[in-house]
Amino acid sequence: MLERVSVLSSTDFVSATSGSLVTSGGVAVGKALYVGSAATVIGALSILNVVDTTSAASGSIVTAGGVGVGKALHVGTSATVAKALNLLDTTDSLTAKMGALICARGIAAGKALYVDTTATIAGRTAVLDSTDATDKATASLVTAGGVGVGKTAFIGSNLNIGTEPAASIDASRRVIVCNSSTASNTRQSIYLGVALATNNSIFLSHFNVASGSTANRLEIGFYGKEDSVSVLPSGRVGVGNTSPAVPLHVSGSVKLSVCAANATAGALTSSGSTIKLNAFTMDIGLPVDSGIHAGAVGVYATSNRRKKSFIRSIAQNDAIDFVLNTEPRTFHLARSQGKPIPQIGYIAQQLRASRFGPLITSSFEHPRLQAVSPDDVENVLLVAQYERICCILHKALQDALQRIDALERVVGQ
Repeated sequence: MLERVSVLSSTDFVSATSGSLVTSGGVAVGKALYVGSAATVIGALSILNVVDTTSAASGSIVTAGGVGVGKALHVGTSATVAKALNLLDTTDSLTAKMGALICARGIAAGKALYVDTTATIAGRTAVLDSTDATDKATASLVTAGGVGVGKTAFIGSNLNIGTEPAASIDASRRVIVCNSSTASNTRQSIYLGVALATNNSIFLSHFNVASGSTANRLEIGFYGKEDSVSVLPSGRVGVGNTSPAVPLHVSGSVKLSVCAANATAGALTSSGSTIKLNAFTMDIGLPVDSGIHAGAVGVYATSNRRKKSFIRSIAQNDAIDFVLNTEPRTFHLARSQGKPIPQIGYIAQQLRASRFGPLITSSFEHPRLQAVSPDDVENVLLVAQYERICCILHKALQDALQRIDALERVVGQ
């Protein structure tokens, strides 16, 4: 048996029928095969060695230079690349199965990952870096442009928005600041200002006394002064207190500044029938152009002839008719709280039906005041103007005195 065969021909290979060694069949090599120049394989090249690679110098196929692959390259397990992996394919990625690099599984990057254009992620993106943000250039996730969020964005800690004067939050629907905790006596706040320090920022807060409590309140004020203005679910407003007992509850003084001190400037108006004032020292002006006023000179009415026109006397018959057909009454004034108050006076509906009705009665809107009689007006409160009734009674008394005087003359004769 020959131990070695030497082929001394130096003819190079140019086709399957040329070269220093040409065979019509296959060639089996039991040990190493050394090729001093290029090796061209027309058909498939199968390497049955199953030795795995642990370095660039181990494995079933080892090359000292590069490897060129004209078509697809299939790697059955992992592929370790010691240096850069350059993919010259410029196919863009429009789906998960399209692009220059397609992975059926995940991609792990030990260092920076740079994407030159858009990165579309169909699933979840988890950033495990816990670096906190101290400005717009430091954080676990930094973008040079904007961030679009199609659904909910949850922020576990603070949200700082810009240092530029134009930095803002624009919401086309709503901005919700909530705490999932229903613990009692907790506050959720929005602050606006230059710093979280007394008088340097204002706040808008929800104070949770208890879950579902009617004492829960909206607070508005300056940092460090949580009881500035409070609004309860009932609509009651407290100024200087957090538990308003009436629709507007002010703890402290109330000052009304006006440009002119008269009865019509700086008016206090009530749509109801009563304004209640406790002990006070002040002048009161009633804002009625031709009615009764109260001020520093006492109680008075506009009476100057120069302020009047079409002056006529009250007909005696009309005054007598009013006295004979209008009945003064005693009654109890109903109150929403406390005991009824005994009163004496007139019924405005009866006055309204008299000859002088439009002159001695007035009406005001009074929501939820139902009509219970045919002469009532729904949601309208009728009031009597007693200062005008005095003029009618004066005329009737004048007529009565004239009649008495005439009778005395007859009797005297």
